[in-house]
Amino acid sequence: MNDAPAERFMAQPPLYPAVECELERADGGYSPVEFAIRAGPQAAATAAWPPGVASR
Repeated sequence: MNDAPAERFMAQPPLYPAVECELERADGGYSPVEFAIRAGPQAAATAAWPPGVASR
């Protein structure tokens, strides 16, 4: 049970990317977010992800 006199809600404003995600780059220079998005389907099929971390 909460004994506070009133509810208190806090939130962080959104963090927008500096540039749009580009999931197909000719030079392969992906940002960490782009890399994670691209790796998602492969990561779901692997036993240990991210590399070096044992699966749960």
